[in-house]
Amino acid sequence: MKMCLIGKDLWGIVTGDETLNPGATNQEQQKFRRRENLALASICLSVSNDIQIYVRSARNAKEAWTSLDQHFERKPLAHKIFYRRKLYAAKMEKGNSMINHVNYLKTLSEHLDAVGDPIQEKDLVIILISSLPEEYNHLITALETIAEERLSWDYVRDRVIYEYEKLHCDVETNAKREMKVEDAFFDRQSTKSKKIFEAKRIQMFLLS
Repeated sequence: MKMCLIGKDLWGIVTGDETLNPGATNQEQQKFRRRENLALASICLSVSNDIQIYVRSARNAKEAWTSLDQHFERKPLAHKIFYRRKLYAAKMEKGNSMINHVNYLKTLSEHLDAVGDPIQEKDLVIILISSLPEEYNHLITALETIAEERLSWDYVRDRVIYEYEKLHCDVETNAKREMKVEDAFFDRQSTKSKKIFEAKRIQMFLLS
């Protein structure tokens, strides 16, 4: 969040280093208020719903940041336990994409880093592998045969994303193949029905 505010040139608003001069013109006052509101909105929109209560009543960006800082400083152990539990319990849910799942784990690890409890890369790799469903068992077996020093986060992340895309590509291909088979069947049935109808029509014409 801090980097986001710095990137938007709003960090001075948050720290209080950038203030409104007493003799500012109306235009300068409006510009400062817009920047102050933008900084406050950037903070409030960057926090999760369960943390919104700490910034909801803030009148400006500095108050919001101070409230968050005090909250996290007061309960570091609770936050470490909270994020660790979520990380260890993470499982890839049915219908979720691999990219979303990987980003979720990475975000949790970044939260731990932010509260002073960084997780080792090798441990994050193991958590990612352990969180995969059964259809990835063959990939897990393959990864187990690779030397541990080669199992970096980037390497395993790319492998699981590739495997996800391959599995879903196969599913889509099979579905399209089944649709083609069904279409061909109905086309044959339709052609057969047309021939029977035509034969009956000719027969009725000859008998009349």
